[in-house]
Amino acid sequence: MVPTLSEKGVKGAYSLEIHSDHAVEVEELPETTSRTIAAEWGTQTAGGSHIHPDWKKNPCFHLKLRTTGPTKVRISLSRPEKDWKNKCIRDSVGCMMGFYLMSGSKPNRNQAIFHEALSLFRLPPRTPTFLLEGQ
Repeated sequence: MVPTLSEKGVKGAYSLEIHSDHAVEVEELPETTSRTIAAEWGTQTAGGSHIHPDWKKNPCFHLKLRTTGPTKVRISLSRPEKDWKNKCIRDSVGCMMGFYLMSGSKPNRNQAIFHEALSLFRLPPRTPTFLLEGQ
């Protein structure tokens, strides 16, 4: 969860309440352990899923962990709800979104898929997520 305001530099106080049917553990993450990358699918980079021959044209990111010990990694993919809400209602299959993970020491679009996280967007929208523990 990342609390935000609409404009950079705007200051204000907030309180965070979490309600759950199960025990909840909340831990503030140091800024150095969290990264957000804004990207897009454009004309040259909208390759579709792995069933399409051009899927490897999709944006590709190399994730390198700076540890040799066990660690937890959570990867989430999201898009602006206001831009996609009506599209998802009209064509939920055509608006599916997800990501693939490949294992390797350097970026390589020809590696075998290690993990697939796809999400069929309904209301409320669900974000494809992957949690890696102890790797």
